[in-house]
Amino acid sequence: MEINQFSERALELYKSQDSFVAIIYLCQLGDPRLSLNSLADLMRHQYWQEKDLVSALAIARAGIQFGLQTGSDFDATDPGLAYELRSAAKGFAYNFASFAWRGWAEPGVIITIADQAAGFDAAKVNLRLALELERGDLPTSRAYWMLAAYYLAEAKFELAIKNFERAISFAGRANTPIDELLNHGYVLIAKMLQSENDLALQEDYAKLKSAFLNVEHGEDYIQQLETAHRVFQDKKYLDVIDSWDGG
Repeated sequence: MEINQFSERALELYKSQDSFVAIIYLCQLGDPRLSLNSLADLMRHQYWQEKDLVSALAIARAGIQFGLQTGSDFDATDPGLAYELRSAAKGFAYNFASFAWRGWAEPGVIITIADQAAGFDAAKVNLRLALELERGDLPTSRAYWMLAAYYLAEAKFELAIKNFERAISFAGRANTPIDELLNHGYVLIAKMLQSENDLALQEDYAKLKSAFLNVEHGEDYIQQLETAHRVFQDKKYLDVIDSWDGG
């Protein structure tokens, strides 16, 4: 993944000094769009190429803060730009939450309890901004999915199911059947984690996975569901979440 010259310079500053020096450099480029694009470049590079969750989350948090603050600064003079900057902040919140969610089991990425709690907060920010900015049915569906995913991670299964069902509703309005199907899969995972020996649920889950075989990239979606199910079914993980309550 290529990054622009400003992100490259920020990466040098991070490696030679610290993350705050790199972030301040990018926030002082003089163009808020360029600053946010460069922060996003660097954030993605640190997560996907470097597997450096600490810096990726620090940069994502900075992107949220910068987008919201500069959005407020432009409210009176350029409402269109203000909206764009807040929308960018929402994107950083989504990425923050996604990066800190254990359900991906991303190789090389170690997520602490503190990371997970911060990710849950970012999921709430993402949903709030999706609604406030009226981003549309599909972004709202995915924002509810992200919130539900954290309730699933917290073993609060009823809240997870409730919010996955909200995601299904908005996906239906957006006419995105893949998102509907995927959320149905997560509903079944939550129910199976509640009732491990329910054969009817297991049969429904097997049928749902079969339905994915008829869609493009269906095997990838099945793998996504299977990975999350495995992660949250793990007894060692259940011992860990007993010490955490994200909200």
